[in-house]
Amino acid sequence: MGAASTDVTLTYVKTDGTTCTETQTVPSKQSKTFAGNNLITGAPAGVTLTCPVGARLIGAAYVRYKYRQYASCGNGQPGSW
Repeated sequence: MGAASTDVTLTYVKTDGTTCTETQTVPSKQSKTFAGNNLITGAPAGVTLTCPVGARLIGAAYVRYKYRQYASCGNGQPGSW
């Protein structure tokens, strides 16, 4: 938010309760895509991913903005809102 870049961590929660995370720096006034190809091909430069390549995440995820829970969503689609 504002003029500063922000580190955003998305924590994926599988139906069995296990979690993995994806962290990216989102530049001010820009957007980033989380999950998607990062889960298929692995994390590109600048992305920290603790999920195994090929992970299928059907369940829920929550966002941490500056290390505070910001939102919670889940629609049953792999890596999507």
